[in-house]
Amino acid sequence: MDVNDIVQERIAAARRKIANDKKRRTELAEARQHGIAARHRQKLAHLARHGQPLTSSKEVSEGYTSACTPGPANRGEDATVAAPPKGAANDRGPARTSVVAQQATPVPVHPAPAREAVAREEIADDDTDS
Repeated sequence: MDVNDIVQERIAAARRKIANDKKRRTELAEARQHGIAARHRQKLAHLARHGQPLTSSKEVSEGYTSACTPGPANRGEDATVAAPPKGAANDRGPARTSVVAQQATPVPVHPAPAREAVAREEIADDDTDS
């Protein structure tokens, strides 16, 4: 075997691993979304059965809302997401820090002693012991 053959095999193995990992992550994300939607539907149905007020003003029939029905993202299709408009109206300027963060007391930082200095002190201690 030539070195180039070994390199090509390793590259192919790495690409297979990346593809398998991506597929596994996609399957887990899809299962997670279905589980979250099912849990939400179950919670809304429970609230509707017990006559508790919902956090939303929408009526719940049989525990389903338009937000719980499988949409493009849950069916595995490509979903269209609109980007926020660009312009001066959308620019809020620099982020502000909270009052708590501004009043926080800085924590003092004590540098650790250099390793060489500690080692020299230990050697000096050993020399004086004998």
